[in-house]
Amino acid sequence: MLDEVLESGWIGQGQKVFTFEEECKKELQAKHFIALSSCTKSIEIALIVAGCMPGDEVILPSLTYASVIQVIIKLGLVPVFATIEKEDLNISVNGIERLITPKTRVILPLHFRGHSCRIDDVLAIAERHNLMVIEDAAHAFGSYYKGSPVGSSSHMACFSFGPLKNICCIEGGGIATNSDEIAEKILTYRNMGMARSTWHRYNNSSGQDKPWHYEVVARGDKCTQNDVGAAVGLMQLRRIEEIRQKKRKIIERYLAELPEEKGLEIPATDPQNDFAYIFTVLAGASWREPLMAYLWEKGISTAVHYYPNHLQPFFAKYNRGPLPVTEDAGKRIITLPSYTDLAESEQAYIIEEIKKFMKQV
Repeated sequence: MLDEVLESGWIGQGQKVFTFEEECKKELQAKHFIALSSCTKSIEIALIVAGCMPGDEVILPSLTYASVIQVIIKLGLVPVFATIEKEDLNISVNGIERLITPKTRVILPLHFRGHSCRIDDVLAIAERHNLMVIEDAAHAFGSYYKGSPVGSSSHMACFSFGPLKNICCIEGGGIATNSDEIAEKILTYRNMGMARSTWHRYNNSSGQDKPWHYEVVARGDKCTQNDVGAAVGLMQLRRIEEIRQKKRKIIERYLAELPEEKGLEIPATDPQNDFAYIFTVLAGASWREPLMAYLWEKGISTAVHYYPNHLQPFFAKYNRGPLPVTEDAGKRIITLPSYTDLAESEQAYIIEEIKKFMKQV
């Protein structure tokens, strides 16, 4: 498929992008899907399309990717950090409502690890208060909640196809929506506010159509996906069930074999519905760093998803007070290897080394 793109002479936004959009739309059971350059850019555009103005407030968890906060601040908006549920580390529904003020415009829940938050309850709160819901589904393309794909029911859902995601476009993102009006605004925005994209102007046109003529009709930016990335994404999207089964097998083995003892906990995980982007555990706060260092010495790379953003130096002025559950998770969370091609022998080695370390705790 990459050969097709390179041989076509058209590597920018073109037919492969549009095909990728159609297939994502089917997978998500959404009316529209618009491919974009990244999930971060998708969230920025979603906030703009939602009508957010400087000073408006956006409610979201602190345990999320820092770029989300950067985008909110970039637009002159105010991040308001909600607490999370201890069981699954997703945004606490009970914590949202008490944060709503006359300045609140958007609720931005993250489906952490690919495990859906209680999105139906979030939508109910938003409806009561006339707010927009923009799902941060960066981790959750292909996950399900109560029988429906994550991202199929809110105003907008933003997805990531970055290098570490289950479906990768090298870099990329996109927005799913069921609103014709919202979709049209996003399509115009991604093409610098132009009424028609370069592809649509120059393909299937004659000289009489003046394909070189364009009009800027709205606010916009350059944030398109390209056919090279879309082709990479399509090759994976067409084997999504195979990838999903591989991830499910890896997650189920961790759940079955990791010892939940001595303070080691596993946040709520549903292998049948979660298309898990990452697999995380909670270690003891006193031995999280020693465990990560031990595994590093054994050739096992781990990570932290995430350090709480309300405690980050640059975001300190948005810290409205302690978030005990978030802060506890930030001290304890470890991301273990769960990439699709993780070999059974490699996973067995990881589990064995964790067990060895646990005997010393």
